[in-house]
Amino acid sequence: KKDPAAFREAVKPYEVAAENAPQTTIEEDALMMVAESHYFADEYAAASQAYDLLIKRYPRTRYLDQIDQRRFAISQYWINLAKSGSVTSLFPNFTDKQRPTTDTFGFATKNLDKIRFDNPTGKLADDATLAAAIAHFEKKKWGQADVLFTDIRENFPSSEHQFQAHLLGLKCKQELYRGPDYAGGMLDEAEKIIRQIYAQFPDQAAEQDALLQAAYKDVRLKKAEREYAMARYYDSRAEFGAARLYYDGIKRQYKDT
Repeated sequence: KKDPAAFREAVKPYEVAAENAPQTTIEEDALMMVAESHYFADEYAAASQAYDLLIKRYPRTRYLDQIDQRRFAISQYWINLAKSGSVTSLFPNFTDKQRPTTDTFGFATKNLDKIRFDNPTGKLADDATLAAAIAHFEKKKWGQADVLFTDIRENFPSSEHQFQAHLLGLKCKQELYRGPDYAGGMLDEAEKIIRQIYAQFPDQAAEQDALLQAAYKDVRLKKAEREYAMARYYDSRAEFGAARLYYDGIKRQYKDT
């Protein structure tokens, strides 16, 4: 059984060792042990800062993969705390050393970003990207989630999270569309994702067919509504030639709506 107090006592000697051996492997090792001591003392906020300092001093440290594991575990703990409702952002935290002073959720997602940026080819880079994306998705922060799901689809082609990034990314595209008075790029991207899912993941697509068909009908209807809004606009201005083009286009391209 670990003794958090013993780990806390180990912090200072390692800090002294690091101070007395700048720019050496001794400093690198000592900084890692400072961070690890905080981590095993359940002082996750201090541990996170210590890992940051080590990577700032030694960006390609041989401990990078191990740091990724620690950062990921800390982030998941903080995200779960934020989801549980047991922490509040109304008052600063000065007593619980397991979490940051403020914004537990924000620090959790920033930690996941550090995994992605500090070690983009590491084993946990795609896991961290997905975890951050889902965290934002669950909070209905569609824009942030969309960026991260897109990152997985484009930059981690062999990731086991590809299907999930496509399926949840589709939902983000649908939510980000603001209506016929705004740009329709999100609808085009949503339709493209649906086609990609059927082409790349036939087995999973079959399991999610009802959801995908509903999404496809929704996207097609909204695209037709955009064209119809343009037709009505020209119609109201008595520009009947332009209006006719849009009405005819709807009949040709959106017979399924």
